[in-house]
Amino acid sequence: MLFNRFVIIFICTITTACLSAQADVAGAEDHPLLTRYPGSRIAWYATEKYLEYDLATGPIAGYRNIKERKK
Repeated sequence: MLFNRFVIIFICTITTACLSAQADVAGAEDHPLLTRYPGSRIAWYATEKYLEYDLATGPIAGYRNIKERKK
């Protein structure tokens, strides 16, 4: 009975370790000036060549709301 519990715990530990040691998604790479948290991995990323940005030019009108914006 004790041996069975030990085997189950051992298998769960090995399975968890294998799943957490997965590699980064294909094509992903770290920024040359920034280091990654230990044990972390890149699961998803996106690259944009151009992304329009709104510049807030007016007063705050509420939670996450600014009345005037300029593109």
